[in-house]
Amino acid sequence: MATAKDKDIVGISIESFGHVKAELNVLDAASGEKDFKKYDHVVEAGVRISSGILEVLDFPDHKIQLKAIVTPGYYRVRIYSYDLKNINSEADEGTDHYKIELWPSSNFERKVLKQFVKD
Repeated sequence: MATAKDKDIVGISIESFGHVKAELNVLDAASGEKDFKKYDHVVEAGVRISSGILEVLDFPDHKIQLKAIVTPGYYRVRIYSYDLKNINSEADEGTDHYKIELWPSSNFERKVLKQFVKD
């Protein structure tokens, strides 16, 4: 699981191919969630959103999958990944699921809160 970041961009490596289940939550402040037992992998990073338009795109087609209008500025993003262990690389859709949270913050440190380790 890799997370890449650049100006106005956060890239998230996913486990499966095809349709991916995800949800996006724009928050006023960081989530109080500290128990990561139900997730396989949790990461955080900072991102600048200068346009005020947050888009989640697929790769390699770059089609918009999720979209939110936010106040232009600096944000922290946390990605929770789960159901990563039972991925069938031959299937069109995997069991993996992603929860993305975004809140205002000037903290740009990349941080792994829980590391996924394949068996």
